[in-house]
Amino acid sequence: MSHAPLRTILAVTVALLFAAACRKPAPPDVQLGDAMQSGQVTAGIRTDGDDGSSATVTLTRVDAKAPLRVIVPAGVVLYAGASGLQRLITGQAAVLVFAAGETNASQTIVTYCIDQFALTPAAQVALSITPTGGPGMTREETEPLHQLADCMAQSSQSQADKQLAVWAVSGDLLHKTRDQALGTLTQSYIDDLSEQRRGRIETQGKTLQASNPLVSDERLKVLLDQEMDEAMPEIRRQAADKAKLQLDRLLADDKDLLGRCGYPASSTLLFA
Repeated sequence: MSHAPLRTILAVTVALLFAAACRKPAPPDVQLGDAMQSGQVTAGIRTDGDDGSSATVTLTRVDAKAPLRVIVPAGVVLYAGASGLQRLITGQAAVLVFAAGETNASQTIVTYCIDQFALTPAAQVALSITPTGGPGMTREETEPLHQLADCMAQSSQSQADKQLAVWAVSGDLLHKTRDQALGTLTQSYIDDLSEQRRGRIETQGKTLQASNPLVSDERLKVLLDQEMDEAMPEIRRQAADKAKLQLDRLLADDKDLLGRCGYPASSTLLFA
């Protein structure tokens, strides 16, 4: 009997064992927070535009001897440095891969705004994964947003629809009746539009006062208040229109999305 088949089997087995011994192990996966806390990387995160829809994460490391994979999960809350600016939340998971010897890695990721009626950070504003003076929430309060963002990452719906879903959860609209949600949104829009209008009127008033020093502060305040009173009916109309449009879109486009992500119609007043 020929021993060729046996020799062939042995040769193949040895070759496979040799290949397995020489195969490089896959680089370890490390969560961004753990990698930063352990000092493996430092992170620079900046908004890409002025609408809060994306940010670029750039990671830097000192020890670049071995390969490394750093995971940025969906649902990471990002804080702007200035008080009163929107917080953002990552809308998809990203993996930043370092080959041996590489010290920098960057990737652009989808983000959503959390605080609908706060100012959106401008382009190239620095963000952090730890609070730095902006509006804050405890982890328990933001946990629903973590879960929502992670779930929505698997959905093909538009980013605009997903943004509405984030605002519905962060603004606690799902636990209100439709009339209550409409009232909440309308008042929020009134406050927001009123603040914007007053800012413009005050700027105009300062220009007037600079060109006419005889206009006292008291007189200027009276004029500003009169202009705001005259503007309020239009502000209320605009606010009502904006609130209705947002709620109508939410009800029409996000019911199924939110249902798949843990907010079925049977458990929410808004969709009941």
